[in-house]
Amino acid sequence: MASLVAEGRIEAEQVRIKDGFRRVLESPISYGEPAARLDQAEIAGMLSAARQQSLTGWPFIDEDDEVRLLNHYSPVFTVETLTRDDLPGALELGRGDKPYINTFKPTLYKHLSYTRFDGNILPQLNYVLWFPGRPANSAFDPYAGRFDAVNVRITLDESGQPLILDSIHQCGCYHMVYLLSDTIGFRHLDGEKPIEQTLLLPQPSPRFAVSLTSGEHMIQGVSVTGNTLPDVALAGLPLKSTLVLPTVEQTFQSPYDREGILPESVRGERWFLWPFGVRSPGAMRQHGKHAIAFVGERHFDDAHLFGFLLIRR
Repeated sequence: MASLVAEGRIEAEQVRIKDGFRRVLESPISYGEPAARLDQAEIAGMLSAARQQSLTGWPFIDEDDEVRLLNHYSPVFTVETLTRDDLPGALELGRGDKPYINTFKPTLYKHLSYTRFDGNILPQLNYVLWFPGRPANSAFDPYAGRFDAVNVRITLDESGQPLILDSIHQCGCYHMVYLLSDTIGFRHLDGEKPIEQTLLLPQPSPRFAVSLTSGEHMIQGVSVTGNTLPDVALAGLPLKSTLVLPTVEQTFQSPYDREGILPESVRGERWFLWPFGVRSPGAMRQHGKHAIAFVGERHFDDAHLFGFLLIRR
């Protein structure tokens, strides 16, 4: 019974989110890295060489090519900016080794991962933007609290063309999947589904523009943009650099607990969502600790996730 109630509420929330797509953002500010663009032939050659260096066909992308790929596809983020909580920044430790977001250092955290889909091992480019918090919409808002973050992930096909763009908040909620090719489709699923979208690409190797709403930092739209300069430059850092941070005393400490949860980010929603087996729902998590479904079991870093959600046409 609880899962049926949750499924209904999830579907209603997805309708609300979709209703907000493409609305005009108030006070938008764009953020991005100065991208060094590659052409499609360079990218295809890079991945072909990476597969040839592996006896198993795994695309072994070296560190230099990883940097080039992550830089090439680095999105431009446009954030509706109404409060200080809408300013992206760096995850740091302050006095008493307490984590906070330094908004004087707009930062984009990046990471290369891999997935298996349709018999191939495909590279995934992860981009994470952190915010100071998610402000309350009312006197009682169980989803509000300190810290918020959004992870946008671009999965490339065998030639290095974007195939799938998906996203979660750093708590694991709001899984959104954009199909970028007409060669794949969504499977019919019983139970909880991601927010399903399609964006067919008008050009090879595009740069994506991702729009985020104020407060909730919900993806409000994804499109393709030219290589234009953003309003504010982002500093790119490896996502793994958030696992251990320097303290004021010049030692090092992880902001996460032994379960990979950021304790200062706990949410009130954990008191009524605990029956679904997700530890501390709504709290920010380190990479690799993201359950993305309350009904059933599904994880963002599951190598077979797209085989479950998608099908080749």
